[in-house]
Amino acid sequence: MRNIVLLGFMGAGKTTVAEELHRIAGLTMIDTDAEIVRQDGRAIADIFRQDGESVFRQMETETMERIAASGSLDSVISVGGGLPLKEINRGLMKKAGHCFYLKAPAAVLCSRLQNDGSRPVLEGKSGEELMQHILRLMDQREAHYMAAADTVLDTEGQTPEQTARQILEIMQEERKV
Repeated sequence: MRNIVLLGFMGAGKTTVAEELHRIAGLTMIDTDAEIVRQDGRAIADIFRQDGESVFRQMETETMERIAASGSLDSVISVGGGLPLKEINRGLMKKAGHCFYLKAPAAVLCSRLQNDGSRPVLEGKSGEELMQHILRLMDQREAHYMAAADTVLDTEGQTPEQTARQILEIMQEERKV
């Protein structure tokens, strides 16, 4: 099977859906953030704090280049929320597989991210300030997500398993074409 690439805003459920695809279909899981942590040996928050966001974004590109060049199949690749912002990354994602944009409303994302201290771009924000920051970031990122997406899935009201099964159905149809 062609690889599945999951993109979307932080908290959209990319990692959870990837875990479901692994469980249901036996796909190999690749998480770009986890790969960066494994390669660098530091948490993402530490990379942001010590080296800055631009260094982290370059690490994302290098990680995506390795994944796209590997030629692997039967994988589900979960990418960080900021990875699709660079045009080169969007091209690498499309080279790596079928790109699914997992879309969720800001209120859902805010509730999921409210107590998540692992997200450097949300550090120190809560309540209404968090919601406004999420809305601003979503506005900045939407066009990039849409440019990267082969398929957009609205995940509101769906369980991760339902979303995973919907992705597998789309991939089955793609093979028939």
